[in-house]
This record gives sequence, structure tokens and C-alpha cells, in this order.
Amino acid sequence: MTGNHEKDTFLSLYFHIPFCTKKCPYCHFYVTKHTPDLEKQLVTSFVKELSQNKGKIGDREIPSIYFGGGTPSKLSIPSLKNILDAIYDTCTNVLDDVEITLEANPEDLDLEYLKSLKEIGINRLSVGVQSLDDHSLQTIQRLHTAKETIEGIQNAKHAGITNISIDLMYDLPNQSLESFARTLCEVKKLPITHLSLYNLVIEENSAYFRRKERIEKTMPKDVVSAAMLKMAIDTFEGIGLIRYEISAFAKDGLLSKHNTGYWLGRDFIGIGPSAFSYMNKSRYKNINNLKKYMQLISNDSSAVDFEEKLEEAHHVRELFLVELRMLKGVDINKYKLPESFHNELSKKIDEKLLERVGDRVRLTKSGTLFYDGIASDLI
Repeated sequence: MTGNHEKDTFLSLYFHIPFCTKKCPYCHFYVTKHTPDLEKQLVTSFVKELSQNKGKIGDREIPSIYFGGGTPSKLSIPSLKNILDAIYDTCTNVLDDVEITLEANPEDLDLEYLKSLKEIGINRLSVGVQSLDDHSLQTIQRLHTAKETIEGIQNAKHAGITNISIDLMYDLPNQSLESFARTLCEVKKLPITHLSLYNLVIEENSAYFRRKERIEKTMPKDVVSAAMLKMAIDTFEGIGLIRYEISAFAKDGLLSKHNTGYWLGRDFIGIGPSAFSYMNKSRYKNINNLKKYMQLISNDSSAVDFEEKLEEAHHVRELFLVELRMLKGVDINKYKLPESFHNELSKKIDEKLLERVGDRVRLTKSGTLFYDGIASDLI
């Protein structure tokens, strides 16, 4: 699937594995320490929550399954196999070419573990690389070295996992253009098919947020940040990683099926503590506490503690703006939007932030830099 075609019958599955050895200072997601006993209980809860959702899933086609976190690579092979078996028992229409992604930390990419992942059906890895410069890795308190990362990704290739994505960050504290260039030089050598690039944003509920002013003083200036982004885009395109969304690059048309679903407004069910779901124009979120989550599920109760029915006019604007993140743009006739919205779009076109190409509206090069502001104005 290239992201050009989306079916109403599609439904994706997301599993939130909240385990981390330690929480990174920039992370604002719900995570907790891993123990074998908690892992066993979590898997039992996953299987049960999946069963609770059997009616919603019905015979819908499943194009993607995503294990996110946290650190899903903390799960043992038997645990992952139990979850996958439960998915195939519950879902009657998992597509033959389903994309099954596991997020992994570089320090977990042992060759035997990776071979076992391939055997049980994991066909895509998303590796939290963040940097290939050891000084930057130490600054953001990652537990792996650049050398371990490179070896781990090569192990994945040797294990037969050919669809490998990595996450990279820039705008890190004390990061220079030269150190970022070293990371990009190493990226060129990796056997990857996909890459997501993020600048550091200091979010609430992260350790960095408590020291926000001090951290921001150590981050690259705007002119350096812009140079980093340009250098990254040029480097990626030079090795065939084509930008298809503001933060995402893919080789050979291997777009992320799962993330493309988010951008195209596909329904998805989130399983696990703090997991979001989106179905039938409503948004849901599970409780943000592992023990309470497991207790609710074991009592045959719903773990949902937030639900929002999206008002139609706002929902349509939101769908348009999320799809606008994709560089191919949005078919102007796809959504029923009021005249006032079209007038606002025209203003953004006049400002050279958007452009009209046939029936599509898309971000210009400058528009990709100011997407958040554009979305804020148009919502």
C-alpha cells in the first residue's frame, strides 16, 4: 500500500507496551519498569482486552499491527507469540500482506532474538536510534552506543528482516552541525527502508520540562536547526529515502502502512495502558496506569477512562489537516468543508505556505516548516 488508497473496511491495531529500563529525559509517554511477572500479567490483559473488542473488530480488514511503547523489544518471544496468536484467533480478516511492526531499542537487537521475531511473523522493525554520535547519545541518556546500534541493525538484516525503520532526532542539547553531520554519514551506510526525523520538543510530563529554560539555552539556534533539517533531507534523498510526510522518509515506496493510516483517518483500536483508539468518529483513551489497567481488564471491565465524540464540522477539518501532513496533499473534493475554510486555504496559498496542484492542496517547502501554525490557524 502506498498511501494513495484507503478502504473504509480497514482497521489497524496498536499495542502499548509500557516497559522501559529507564525513562529518557525527553519522553512524555506512560512507561514503567519491567518485571517478568508484570510482563506475564500484561500479556494476559492484552489477550482479554482484544477479546472485549471482538465485536468492534468484526470482519474488518487488518492492514497493520503495531507494537509501540515504551520498549516492546523487552517482551520475550513467547509473550509476543501469545499476543500474535490471540490476534489471529480474534481477527478473522488479517490481510496476507499485513505489516507487523515492533519498536525496538538498539541494545535489544541480538541476532537470535531477531531471528525468532522473524519466525513468529514480525516483518518490520522500528529502531529508536535517535543519534549515531556517542556524545549526543550520552547527553540524552540513551543506553546504547553508536557501534551497538550499527551492529544491531546489521543483525536485523542478517536475520532476514528487510523492512527496517529508524527514528532520528535533531535540535538536541549541545548538538552541533558537525556532530549531526557525523550521524547522517553513518545513516547512509545502514540497510534501512524508512526513517522518521524529529526535532526535540520539550513536552509536559518529561524530565526536560522541569528544566525547560535551562535545556532550551543549550539547544541549537534556529539558523543551525534549519541547516540540520536541510542537510538531513538532502542526505536522505541522496540515498533514496524520499520524504512523503513532514517527518517521514521511505525507500522503494515502503511507506509505513500503520502511520499512513493515522494520516488518512483510518479507524484503529489501541490495546494496553494509556493506548488511544479512534473509531466511528470517536476518540478513546485507556487508563494511564498499568496496575489499574490490568485490574479493570481482569474484572471484565473496560479500561477506557476518556471518550470524545467528535463534532462533525471540527472532525472534518481535523481529518483534512492531518492528511495535509502528507506531501502529496489532500484532494480538495474529498471533504465537505465550509466556504470560510476554503477562504482560509486561499490566504495560505497567497502566503506561499500552501499550493494548489489540480484538485489537490499541498504544503509548499516553506509550509512544511510552519505546519503547526497553519493547522492552528485552520482548525
